[in-house]
Amino acid sequence: MGAVKAIRSLRLWAYETFRAHDVLHLVCMATEDDLKANAEYIRLADEFITVEGGSNRNNYANVDLIVKVARRCEADAVWPGWGHASENPKLPAALAYHDIAFLGPSAAAMDAVGDKICANLLAQSCDVNVIPWSGSGLTIPSGGTAVPDDVLAAATLRTLEEAEVSAAKVGFPLMIKASEGGGGKGIRMVNTMAELRTGFVQVQAEVPGSPIFVQQLSTNSRHLEVQVVADRHGQAVSLYGRDCSVQRRHQKIIEEAPVTVAPPELCRELERGAVRLAKKVGSGRICFLFCPNSLCLIPQIQPIMLELCPIMPEIPHSPKFPAYAGIMLLPIIPKVMPAYSA
Repeated sequence: MGAVKAIRSLRLWAYETFRAHDVLHLVCMATEDDLKANAEYIRLADEFITVEGGSNRNNYANVDLIVKVARRCEADAVWPGWGHASENPKLPAALAYHDIAFLGPSAAAMDAVGDKICANLLAQSCDVNVIPWSGSGLTIPSGGTAVPDDVLAAATLRTLEEAEVSAAKVGFPLMIKASEGGGGKGIRMVNTMAELRTGFVQVQAEVPGSPIFVQQLSTNSRHLEVQVVADRHGQAVSLYGRDCSVQRRHQKIIEEAPVTVAPPELCRELERGAVRLAKKVGSGRICFLFCPNSLCLIPQIQPIMLELCPIMPEIPHSPKFPAYAGIMLLPIIPKVMPAYSA
């Protein structure tokens, strides 16, 4: 689905802009299984290159293979889709080494926001309203995304004793989170110090070695997201928001766009905050919690350029992904390689 949407989006942009279908030459990677399944993205592409099947470690998540294929077909750019290698900073770094554009965030941006604690610190440094947590008030020097070790250490809870001190400042109820957790793992809600002691040990066991922090629990909140696109010159735009509150087991089920649950002024502040952050870390998806009379950022900044929400493209005047990324990164793309099919 990802590659199909990518190809259609790029084709539409090329036709509307140049009134021609041959401006772009699209090359896809495909496994034998994809060929046997008669995958639509293969039919839509101008060319495909067969790669090994099996686990995605052999194909769509294999950074070395993607770079090798891109060099083989002399691609000017690679669109990674989502999942697989799309959030692996090694991919944009390896492509940049060979002078191939990556249609997505830079490796530095991925490194910066891949850690929830660093993401919160970056947000605070951009004057974004962050929900109270163990690193409240800490900022990083302006002009970069690197988080100094002393600042990172001050926001991280290494022992149960440090967690108890921080919890007393943040206040109950609160969430214990593993910075490297996700998908419901490495997260516990606690209401008392006794629950904190149990939950802290459980989080440590679920995500071994991950830094841990605590964050004030936000109740009766809505999960809102903003898609932002930024170029290499520090310019950024917001491409509307969406409501992703319908979830099951910490996983989104339904995404609605545009946002209707928050007042218009709060929606505008949501987008302004996302743009300020995008100017520092690049393109991605910024997640917010909307409370009755406030707007707080949660530590989730996903450095991916996608068209995951099927409703977003239907909003009037909404730019199409990933064509918009192509416009910002390369004025004209003679050859683009969507890396995978899923």
